Amino acid sequence: MLAIAFIISRIIFANAGPVFFDSPEYLARLADPNLWHALTSGHLPLHAGYILLLWPIYHLSPSLVIPFQILLGLTGIYCFYKITNSKLAAIIVSLLPLLWISQVTIMMEAVYVPLFFISAYFLVRRRYLLFSIFYFLSTTTHPGVLLWLPWLIYIAPSRRSSILYSLISILVGTVSFIPKLGEHVQFSLLPTLRNILIPTLRNNTNLIVILSLIAAVQVLWIERAGGATPSGAEGKAAEHSQPQHRTATLILLWLGPTLITNQWWDSLFFGRHALIASFGLAYLTALLISNHKFLISITIAYLLLTSVPALSLLRGPIPYLEEAKFAATLPPDGIYVTSHFARPQLQGVYRGTTIFVNEPGWAAKLPATASALYISRLILFTTRLRVSIRRP
Repeated sequence: MLAIAFIISRIIFANAGPVFFDSPEYLARLADPNLWHALTSGHLPLHAGYILLLWPIYHLSPSLVIPFQILLGLTGIYCFYKITNSKLAAIIVSLLPLLWISQVTIMMEAVYVPLFFISAYFLVRRRYLLFSIFYFLSTTTHPGVLLWLPWLIYIAPSRRSSILYSLISILVGTVSFIPKLGEHVQFSLLPTLRNILIPTLRNNTNLIVILSLIAAVQVLWIERAGGATPSGAEGKAAEHSQPQHRTATLILLWLGPTLITNQWWDSLFFGRHALIASFGLAYLTALLISNHKFLISITIAYLLLTSVPALSLLRGPIPYLEEAKFAATLPPDGIYVTSHFARPQLQGVYRGTTIFVNEPGWAAKLPATASALYISRLILFTTRLRVSIRRP
């Protein structure tokens, strides 16, 4: 019944259009009749694992892409349940808005996250060849998965074998990861703290963060005293780790990579690079509330009230797509100024000069004269714009 509810909840809000920043590129690459060109085109990292899996499905029928993502997401959550032995944690994570949205739109998060947990499941089961295949696909979809490799090694029943097969998967992922490192990353104190707090509080929902922090403190306190983890629900992952402080170490390795992954600024889908850690927050929350029916009911109701309104927006007009339609109707030969995040939907649409703010050197691209200046209201919330343009 839970699996059926999961599938229905995803189908209701499914949107296979170019909704988010990278969606137009993914759709164009999936439509490419040349698989090799589709795999090697696009921005770095190439997210080749996403294209490799979905390209044949798209060419069978484009309408099958989202259903495949939904079934893959269900499989990933099932593997997460088998690893942690916590059905409640699986329910909680399936209701998190960021994960839910990614599974019903054309986003690579719909692939790299479930592939990671499928690989972890096979690792715990000692199926090392299957582990390496799925982990390889996960890392080539998003090389940030490499940051959770210590967590995988820690839960492995045989450390030597897991490291060997992990190194095979790392090779291709590293090639993609290094060029991306300097593109959007900045490491200074205030931006770093901001980039940790904003996605944590906004995308995983405040209640889940608060409950998971309480659970983390409780776990640390109990294990320091030599006691058992709350509710004893450590799951199969912890069975293979060190007997003392095992859950606390798992938590650190699970959540720690967010300090790095959240430094990739993404105002549209901020926090998506740390979705694997969201599973850790769900697991911690389940540890805390599993024996309290009232708290379980409140948590699930809160998640539904948080997620459903956000998802319902996918069934209505998409702002950037609507802006593209409007820009195409404007008189030609003017200047159209809009957000960098609208580039995939707006590039080449307006019959004049289009300026995308918040890109390197964007202000220098403004011409001295123009017959008309059009400024998208979407950028007024993200930047200060000062221009001086003369009409001819």
